[in-house]
Amino acid sequence: MLLGLTALIHMIDTLSYSVRLGGIRTRQLALALSLFNSIALISRTANMLQAPLVGRLVGANLSPERHAALAGSMRMVIASATAGTLLGIILIPTFLSLFIKAIKALARRGSIPAFLFECMAPAKLKSVPGSIRLPDRRILSRLKPEAIPIQLILLNVIITAIYTTGVLSAAYAAAIVPPSKSIAASLSSGLVNGIATVLFTILVDPKSAVITDQAMRGEIDISVADTLVAYLIGSKLAGTLLAQLIFIPATWVIAYFV
Repeated sequence: MLLGLTALIHMIDTLSYSVRLGGIRTRQLALALSLFNSIALISRTANMLQAPLVGRLVGANLSPERHAALAGSMRMVIASATAGTLLGIILIPTFLSLFIKAIKALARRGSIPAFLFECMAPAKLKSVPGSIRLPDRRILSRLKPEAIPIQLILLNVIITAIYTTGVLSAAYAAAIVPPSKSIAASLSSGLVNGIATVLFTILVDPKSAVITDQAMRGEIDISVADTLVAYLIGSKLAGTLLAQLIFIPATWVIAYFV
């Protein structure tokens, strides 16, 4: 269950990068963000369920001879984050196709309950298979990498790595430090993820928003926004892989400071 929840969280996080493209294409960015916030409730619920499951995993492997097995289990959780990100990448074309239709439906209905009622109509459900899209490699030829700051992409890799391993490194640290420090180590996950969130909010999100607004106003080509999304998604995938490398070092850092 823990692996599935982690994959779900990262799949939805990956899909969130394409929300801005839906807003640009429909010229209704605020409505797109509002609609996705409703969808993201699934991810937030999964996040709340994840912490107790991680705690239970640690509790079952507190003895020193079980630490290696615990570390292996934690790495499996990180691997599920990578799998969820890959699944999100595959689903983005289909999600974007459905999401654009959903934005238009929400604009007509004006409320989430009425929108959900329309979406559950048999005719609407039958049309879903027609919206299935597979990733198209031809999009790579339309990307404009020179328009995206490399520092932005590298920052997203690092922030994603910290976010991916933060809770897990803190939980593992709680297992290996003396019992008197275990609670402090466990609670440090909030601080670690808080730092990652602040860095993303200050350094990555504003630049992404500027490019999105410029594309929606027609000041830059929409292919620049496509490039931004493609690079952010790629850097998120790279970040989950980097999390495997920093998992143990991050654990040592947390253990040292608590």
